[in-house]
Amino acid sequence: RLENRGHRRTRTITESEHMATAAEGKKRARQNAARSAVTRAGRSRIRTFLRKFEEAIAEFSRLAKEYPADRAMRNRLVAANIMANKPTEAEQILTEAFEKNPKDTDALLQRAEIYFRSGKFSEAQDDLSKVLDLRPTSFEGHYLLASVHAARKAFLLQRQELTEALR
Repeated sequence: RLENRGHRRTRTITESEHMATAAEGKKRARQNAARSAVTRAGRSRIRTFLRKFEEAIAEFSRLAKEYPADRAMRNRLVAANIMANKPTEAEQILTEAFEKNPKDTDALLQRAEIYFRSGKFSEAQDDLSKVLDLRPTSFEGHYLLASVHAARKAFLLQRQELTEALR
């Protein structure tokens, strides 16, 4: 038993009350850490708007390592790399995400879009084929694949993919 000497009385705190207080303290610490991460992410987003890309990328990288399951943090890191004109680094982040989770169609879609914008149509098509294998009704997958076909002047295939996108 622990004793807590108040202003006028002495009260004995039971062990279960002490454990409850400790649990509340841990919960508050987790909430404070989460608020801190949100604040740090917000500051990094401001850095990207101010075109301080290296600082933003460094902070988003730290946050992505602290919160590896947070896709939004990964997306911000990818976006910061793209804005900093570093598509290769963005591709690498998405490749690592896909290697960790082979069913992460969001990572494949983002990487396919980077490949498409870089003129790497074969790589984009490969990623989009994987996306459509995992999610056959993916509007984004069909639409981006239609864009790849249009860039290759395969207009019949483009039309087929746009039709699939609307199903």
